[in-house]
Amino acid sequence: TTTIGRALIDQTKTFCEAYLPGSEVIYGDTDSVMWNLWPDREVDGKTVSDAFAKAQETCDAIAPIFTHDGANCILLEFENVYVNYLLLKKKIYATLQYSADLGPDKPKKTVMKGLRCVRRDAIEHARRSQSACVEHITNNRITEALDEGRRAVRALFDGSVPFAHLVTSKKVSSSYRVTADTVRGEKVKVVVTPHGKWKTEDTPEITGTCEVLPGVPWKMVDELGRAFGELTLAQPHVHVMHRMEQRTPNGGPRVGERVRYVFVRSPTCGDLQISRAEDPVWAQEHGLKPDACYYFDHALRSPLDAVLSVFAEGGCDAALGWRVE
Repeated sequence: TTTIGRALIDQTKTFCEAYLPGSEVIYGDTDSVMWNLWPDREVDGKTVSDAFAKAQETCDAIAPIFTHDGANCILLEFENVYVNYLLLKKKIYATLQYSADLGPDKPKKTVMKGLRCVRRDAIEHARRSQSACVEHITNNRITEALDEGRRAVRALFDGSVPFAHLVTSKKVSSSYRVTADTVRGEKVKVVVTPHGKWKTEDTPEITGTCEVLPGVPWKMVDELGRAFGELTLAQPHVHVMHRMEQRTPNGGPRVGERVRYVFVRSPTCGDLQISRAEDPVWAQEHGLKPDACYYFDHALRSPLDAVLSVFAEGGCDAALGWRVE
């Protein structure tokens, strides 16, 4: 099926580009093509209505090549006209959509596919910021898009972004694979539970427990109580689970449940990121500040860079006129 679909796409590409010289099929998968009718549309003065007419005309003209024994076995349909089409990668794009069913006079909606703003694993601040920038871009408001990016970064560093918009959540698994440093100076692969029970991978009969403390590496002892080594469980949500349990015994999350967490800035925090992981409700109630540098580097920079770097060499920092060190 995929092979046949690809052959049909190739036929469509060849036909369209020959039917309208100077045009270009810029993207296609097994069931659709995206055709740039007039690369110099603004210079030529072409309109959305012109695109509608040419697209339907082409669908009618291409019909004979999709026949078998005199019958149409494949129907090529005109679906949408995309204006200000921001194609970043395969299946990652944003555009203003005019649909065939509603006509060329009014756009149906802004379409965003594959971007961080439509992914559930992105923090709310990143989703909102990227979405607002895209709305401006697809409506030819580039200056406003850059201003929106600057506001998003400034809000993060001046502390005005609420913790609710910086939250990440993950489910607590029953076990994790980590590398432990033994007292002999060796590195050993172990499987450890969220509550500190561990066993080595290569020799499962070697087992033990950890001194479970949130935000720091865990000291390991074997089943005879002898010091075995140390491991760092780099799972922020597990450490937050233990923080919550310390504050409310028997009231914290359990294995299999999702734990919400944020990263905070505090002079008492160590270098490890797990030491900065906190319960967002507790952090908000106690006036803690978000770790702005972490969120900029790991959550906000990439979404803004994806859509704004198109308009300035040097990526997000150059586009925003912003430098973070």
